[in-house]
Amino acid sequence: MRWPLRWQLLAPIAALLSAAVVINAVYAAWSATVRHESQTAARLAQVASVLGAANFPLTPSVLERLQKLTGAHAAVWNDTEQRVTAATIPVEDAAPLFERPRTSSVVTAGGQPYRVLLVPALGLNRAETLLLLYPNQDLTREQRSAAWPALLVGLVTIGVLLPLTDIVARRFARRIGRVQEKVAAVAAGDFTPLLEVGADDELRDLIRGVNEMSARLAELQTRIERDERARLLAQFTGGLAHHFRNAIAGARLALEIHRKRCALTATDESLDVALRQLLLVEQQVRGVLTLGRKTPFARTPCDIGILTRSVLDLIRPAVQHAQIVLETVLPDESIIVTVDSDGVRAALSNLLLNAIEAAGPSGRVRFVLTVEEKAVAWDIFDNGPGPPEPIAAEIGTPFVTGKRDGVGLGLAFARQLAEDHQGRLEWKREAAETRFRWEIPR
Repeated sequence: MRWPLRWQLLAPIAALLSAAVVINAVYAAWSATVRHESQTAARLAQVASVLGAANFPLTPSVLERLQKLTGAHAAVWNDTEQRVTAATIPVEDAAPLFERPRTSSVVTAGGQPYRVLLVPALGLNRAETLLLLYPNQDLTREQRSAAWPALLVGLVTIGVLLPLTDIVARRFARRIGRVQEKVAAVAAGDFTPLLEVGADDELRDLIRGVNEMSARLAELQTRIERDERARLLAQFTGGLAHHFRNAIAGARLALEIHRKRCALTATDESLDVALRQLLLVEQQVRGVLTLGRKTPFARTPCDIGILTRSVLDLIRPAVQHAQIVLETVLPDESIIVTVDSDGVRAALSNLLLNAIEAAGPSGRVRFVLTVEEKAVAWDIFDNGPGPPEPIAAEIGTPFVTGKRDGVGLGLAFARQLAEDHQGRLEWKREAAETRFRWEIPR
């Protein structure tokens, strides 16, 4: 059976408080009883000592006055006559009390309880015994007067403390309920962090732990999805590898044979352009084929400047076709860096073609090669609108693209190749321009 947390808190507190109140009341009543009994015994003993030394007869009128003064009933027993000679209570009730006299005990007469004290050899008549009866009702009254304050204070304490405890328990229960809902949401795939509210206590530590767990699960899910994409990419590209590369190699071979057989004019660059385009396609296909593979291609030392100019030669037809204004800033000195030259050429070609397409007809693209002390960086600027906002945070992820006919593999390859070289690919908007930086260490 479900037992809510608030009841788990309230039940022990209520039981403990109730027990404390009862114990306190019982102790107060017991203390009052002891105190009252000692006072009563002392009073009766004092009366008995006075009456024991008295030299006047104990007549009914004397006993009545004694009863008014002390509040104790009295009865006189004549040992010679074996009867009650005077009493403030009915004789038939008093007579049985002398048959088994017990000093300072509780007796019942006329249905009422009394404290009793026997005083023998009274006055001139040494054959008489005085019986003093103090009503036990006074003891009950003393007990009640002592117990009620303790009970009242206890009940007020319970009445105040239990609602306060219930409020605190409800607040904790609500916070725990939010944590429970968040755990269920995490199980359903919602990894949004839970807002930390309330005091800085163990529950806040629990919330922080749930948020940390949620963040790690989100990261794990992202990693699994990325690995799954990589696996699918490897399967997809592996199946197309031979078909594309064989077709491209056959087309290049046919063009080379045609150029050897047919004489061309010095100004005719049509075959060179076609061969460069085929080379560009081949490198792009090669880049796509490397996605999802863990083993990098072989790296060789090469001149970065020459490599960059070869990229510009490859994309020149696209620039001319789109009527793009292409500005280049390249250093004149030779920079030798060990890289996967074909991969770098394919990555830069993809970035430049993306910039040309983003800029659109009559747009502007800037291509800047920067050689720093520890790194080489290529910056590609275009005056296009930039990546769409919904996918901006996932640029470089396979199959994430803002193009209508794109598949999102070009930037994914460029990013993977940069990371394979311990470099990086990043982008941002600067003064109405989009800048992509492809950087690798020297």
